[in-house]
Amino acid sequence: MMRLLGYVWASLGILDLIKSQFLSQKWQTKQVISYLPGWSWGTWVISWLVIFIVAVLEGAYRQHLKKETELEVSKKELEDSKPRFPKLLITIHEVFTIPSNTSDLFLRITAHNDSSVVTLIERYRVLVTVEGDQTYIIEGPFGDIPAYTLTKVDWADPTGRKIVSRTLLDGFDKALTRESPLRRGAPAGGWLHFRAECNLGLPPLTTNAIKSLNLVVYDAFSKLHTARKESPVADPTTLISQTGVAL
Repeated sequence: MMRLLGYVWASLGILDLIKSQFLSQKWQTKQVISYLPGWSWGTWVISWLVIFIVAVLEGAYRQHLKKETELEVSKKELEDSKPRFPKLLITIHEVFTIPSNTSDLFLRITAHNDSSVVTLIERYRVLVTVEGDQTYIIEGPFGDIPAYTLTKVDWADPTGRKIVSRTLLDGFDKALTRESPLRRGAPAGGWLHFRAECNLGLPPLTTNAIKSLNLVVYDAFSKLHTARKESPVADPTTLISQTGVAL
């Protein structure tokens, strides 16, 4: 409405300029006001009030449309910013091995879900690089950790006193497996057991030989999450053995 009035006012100004500068003298006596309706002052006041009210309402409507548009854009940006896939933060705390022709590899890890998307951990893959740049590629894990015992040993004691002895199942969170979902704000931790087939010229896997270890975690969306640990990887106070087997 105000734009239309502006166009009308500009047009009248252009016409007045043309009349005063380019038309003959007989046109100079003609005034725009003489062509307006012969209304009373009250009618003019009411007319201008109506125009003013319409202009105000139009402005308010335009502001409303602008806010509605901004709100829709904000909603869309919010939807786009929501995570569509989980973001897992994996930490490898400790590594232990039992060397043999099928070496046992144990990892103590923690998994954090850093997004609002709930997921499951489907499987793991471990890539172990040892001296000589040989690499073990290990799939897993095995679900037999109750069959193994964790012992903390005080090597400063001449007798090598056992401080703590418990199965690896103690403190194990099922969210590290497919049995339970991994949710935000509920980190999962525990030991995982893998077996490295020592064939094709690969020697038995020992903790001291490990230069680096990479853990690849696959979630329910087939997304990969990784963690890495460099040498040294072991805690010398930790011993793991099969339950019932003497150290």
